Amino acid sequence: MNDVFEPATRRFARLVDSGAGRRAIHWLIFLLFAATMALLHARGTFQGLKSPRAMEEAQLARALANGEGLTTRCIRPLSLWKLSETAPDAPLRPDAHPDLLHPPVWPTVLAGILRATGHLAPHTANGLVDPGDYWPIAGSHLFAVLSVLWVWLIARRLFDARTGTLSAVSYLLCDMVWRRSAAADDYPCALFFLLGAVHFALCAAAPRRCGAPWPDDIPVPLRRWLPPLACSSLFAALAFLSRYEAAAVEPALLLVIGCARHRARPVAKAALHLLLAVLFILPWILRNLETCGSPFGLAPLAALSGTYLFPGDALPRALDPALPDTATAFYAIQLKLLANLRAFAAGAAGWAAAGPVLALALAACFHPFRRYTSRILRWGILLSAAVAAVVAAVFGPSAASPGAADAAATAAALFVPLALPYGWAFFLILLDRLRTPSRFVAGAATAVLLLVSAWPFILSVVPPRTGLPYPPYYHAYITWTCDRLNPGEPLATDIPWATAWYGNTPSLLLPKTADDFALLDRTRFRIPLVYLTTETRDRPWHSSLSAPEAPDRSWYRLMSDGRIPSDFPLQHARFIGGTDQLLLASRPLD
Repeated sequence: MNDVFEPATRRFARLVDSGAGRRAIHWLIFLLFAATMALLHARGTFQGLKSPRAMEEAQLARALANGEGLTTRCIRPLSLWKLSETAPDAPLRPDAHPDLLHPPVWPTVLAGILRATGHLAPHTANGLVDPGDYWPIAGSHLFAVLSVLWVWLIARRLFDARTGTLSAVSYLLCDMVWRRSAAADDYPCALFFLLGAVHFALCAAAPRRCGAPWPDDIPVPLRRWLPPLACSSLFAALAFLSRYEAAAVEPALLLVIGCARHRARPVAKAALHLLLAVLFILPWILRNLETCGSPFGLAPLAALSGTYLFPGDALPRALDPALPDTATAFYAIQLKLLANLRAFAAGAAGWAAAGPVLALALAACFHPFRRYTSRILRWGILLSAAVAAVVAAVFGPSAASPGAADAAATAAALFVPLALPYGWAFFLILLDRLRTPSRFVAGAATAVLLLVSAWPFILSVVPPRTGLPYPPYYHAYITWTCDRLNPGEPLATDIPWATAWYGNTPSLLLPKTADDFALLDRTRFRIPLVYLTTETRDRPWHSSLSAPEAPDRSWYRLMSDGRIPSDFPLQHARFIGGTDQLLLASRPLD
C-alpha cells in the first residue's frame, strides 16, 4: 500500500511545484480573494433591492424564465401612447405588454439564473429581505468577479504581469465598482462584455507570435486577426445590448484597431469591426421596429425627459405627450446637457471614489510608453469617457435631480477598470526611477497606495450595515397590497417596478394627474387599485405638490386631505405603514 501511495504523493508534489501547479494555486487563491470581496461588500451594504432599474429588469427576467417573452408588468403611460401610435387598432393588454425600454442581454442571463434556481414566482417571506432579491445581486457580483480576468489580461498585454496583478487587486478593492454592482442591475454584465471587447481588440491590433509581439516585417495571417476582431465586435454588441451607454467604448475600439502601425489596411479592419457589431445588434433593432416603430424603443425619448419641456418624470407619465419640433427639442436638450455637465464636473463625475490610482492614470497620459497599443488605447479611453459623459448628460436625469450625479458615476465606472493599468504602470515606472536601495521600500509604497485606494471600500463594509430600501420599498407591504387584486387585474402606483417584481402584478406608472387616471380607467382598461407611497409624498412640497401648477398636486391632496372626490373612480381608501402609504380601491379593503 505504501509503495502505491508514496509515488502518487511524489507525483502530486512535483505537479504542485511545477509552473502549472503554482499558477493554478495562485488563481485559486485569487478567486477566493475575489469571492471574499464580493461577499464582504454584499454583507455590508445589501439589505434588499432598492434600484428601480434592478427591480424592473428582474421582473423582465422572470417573464422570460416563464416563457412569456420580453414582456413587462411595469407599464408607463408613455409606452401605451407609443404602442397606440404604432398600432391604433391593437388591444392594449396590461398582462402582455412588450418592453420598450431595456436591452435584452442582462434580463436573459438573469432569466437563466432564475430558471436554474427555480425562482419562477414570488415567494411570501417575513424577513427583511425578500428571497428573490438575492439572485439578481448574486448574478451581478458574479459578473463583477469574472471581469477581473479581463482586467488582468488587458494590463498584462499592455504592460507586464506585475502591472496586471496590481491592477486586478486594485479593481477588487475599488468601491465604485462594487457599489455599482450592489445595485444588482445590468452594469456588471455590460462591464464584463465591454472589457472583453477591449481585450480582443488589442489581440486583433497587436497579435503575438510565440509569446512575443508579431514582427513588423512578416504579414499577419488572417487566422491571427480575424477571430479576435469578430470576438471584439460580438462582445461590443453584447455590452451595448446589456446597457446602451456601453456603446461609448466603440471609439476606443476603432482607434486601437484603425491606428495599428505596420498592419495591412487597419482602417478597413476598423470598418469591418463596426459593421460586424451593427450586424450583431440588427435583430434587436428589427424587433423594436416591428413592435413600436423605433429602433431602440423609448430610450431615445429619455433625452427630452428632465428638460424644461418635460420636467422631472412628466414624460414617462404622459398619456398623450405633445412632442416639440426639432429646433425646440434641440434647444431643450442643449440646456439639459450643459446643466448636467456642470453638475457632473462639480461632483468630479464620480471618479474620486476610485482612489488615487486614477490620478496616476491621468498623469500617465503624458508618459511616452514603449508599446504603441499602450499609447493609443489611453487616448481611446479618454475619448470614450468623454462620449460616455455626454451620453449620460443627454439621456440621464436633469441637473436638478439627485440621480444626475449617479448617472455620471455609472458612466465613469465603466472605464475605471481600463484606467487602472495605466495608473499602476506609471507608479511602477516612478518606483524604478527612484532606484530604492531595498525591496522593502518599494513594497511598502505599493501597499500604502493599495490601502489608500481601498479606503472607500473598507468604510463601506465595516458595521453597521447601510442601505435599507424602506422607504418606499418593503416587500411585505407590496405583496399585501398586490394580494388585494384578483389575478390579472392591474394597479396604478408610483413604484410600478416594485409591485411588478414583488407582487408579479401588472403595474401602471402613476399618470400625471388624477384626471388622467380617470380618463385611462374609462377608455383603456379598468384599474381597480391605486397605490401611493413616500415616492409621491416626500417630493418637494411647494414645487411638486402644493402649488396650483405642481405636477402631483391632485395626488398629494388625496394623500394629505384623506378625502376622495365624488367623481373619482375609486371611492375606498386605506392607509398602511402609518400614513406613509395610501391605497385607493374600487371595492372595500379588508
